[in-house]
Amino acid sequence: MAALEKKVIRQSFETWFKPTRYSHAAGRILYVRVPTPEFQHIGEKYGDLIQEAIEAQSLDFDDVSFVTAGR
Repeated sequence: MAALEKKVIRQSFETWFKPTRYSHAAGRILYVRVPTPEFQHIGEKYGDLIQEAIEAQSLDFDDVSFVTAGR
């Protein structure tokens, strides 16, 4: 998450990234828990930066899925 914090303005980081949490991984998909369904748009908004951060950390994921606590 630190890599993303350096790439976006502080307000965007606080709004979009800080409330997210690791949920689980299945195969090559990383699941990230978001507080509300509206947060699932984070992938559309910041997908390129998220993928860049995954690659920079040499993580072995092909995709990221955003889920709410109820899913």
